Amino acid sequence: MINVALIGMGRIGRVHAGSLVKSGARLRIVCDNRPEVAQDAARQFGTDCSSSPQQVIRDKTIDAVFVCTPARTHIDLVEEALANGKYVFCEKPLDEDLDKARRFVEADPTRAASVMIGFHRRFDVTHQKLREVVAANALGPIEQIIFNSRDPRIESYEVLRNTGGIFRDMMMHDIDQATLLVPEGFVGVFAHGSCVVDPVFAKNGDFDSAVATFWTGNGVTCTIVNSRRSSFGFEQSIEVLCSDGTATIKAPGENSLSVRNEAGEHLAGPKGHFLERYEDAYLAECRAFLEAIEGGREFPVSAVDGLRALVLAAAADRSAHAGQPVPIKGMGVTREPL
Repeated sequence: MINVALIGMGRIGRVHAGSLVKSGARLRIVCDNRPEVAQDAARQFGTDCSSSPQQVIRDKTIDAVFVCTPARTHIDLVEEALANGKYVFCEKPLDEDLDKARRFVEADPTRAASVMIGFHRRFDVTHQKLREVVAANALGPIEQIIFNSRDPRIESYEVLRNTGGIFRDMMMHDIDQATLLVPEGFVGVFAHGSCVVDPVFAKNGDFDSAVATFWTGNGVTCTIVNSRRSSFGFEQSIEVLCSDGTATIKAPGENSLSVRNEAGEHLAGPKGHFLERYEDAYLAECRAFLEAIEGGREFPVSAVDGLRALVLAAAADRSAHAGQPVPIKGMGVTREPL
């Protein structure tokens, strides 16, 4: 049995803790620099707790470490865990600081490949089927992609302040899916951000609503729309327009059911939030991490993928703040190895 330590017991940390328990790993210890939070999580998951990440990382009984702390701390904890011989799972983004993340990956790409990044949508069955349909080329080459991702509510401003902003946090998942659908990569982005939900975001230099359009060298466009508010519940949809047809993921949950009568068309309500919509994907992601360790295989998604998505997210962030298009160079252009 793999002994796992989980550092950072906020919302996403508890999601991963639940998945670890369901996966059969031994959640040996949970850690948060807020002692009361660590103690509460320990009671919830029936394990030990600590308020010192360094103490946990240096514990020789720990095989693997989950890093679910604020984004600005990711690379530092990842490097320390690797130095202590741990397998590492790092929640996205790879780091808030693009330069720090780039230095980490480029210094040793093999080491970077040994860190699994938390892109749970890669493990969602519906998203996997969409990618398979597009990759089979039955619909012809891609011409346009449109993502819509909207959260139903703002649950914690404190959490959002620790994520690196809407592009590095929320849009990051859409960007990662876009890199899988368009392997040749993107060469430019024009983004816009605004604060129409709550002015607190503007006070923190962030946006609560954002739109970004990426494009490739041969004219394929990908438009991503994000909002921190959706009055009817969580929405996450994708439309991939190809030369001979389209592949679409509609709003999550029971929305695949359509009922029509004289009053019009009725759709069942969507899932309450992403934690409900992607519960199975989080579990599959966790199992993939553990199975790769047990089988001595490479992780299915690594820090190299994390850097690629971060390059694109950072470019969109710069574009939104500058109010002009931004060229994308380096990892944003190709999926070839470093």
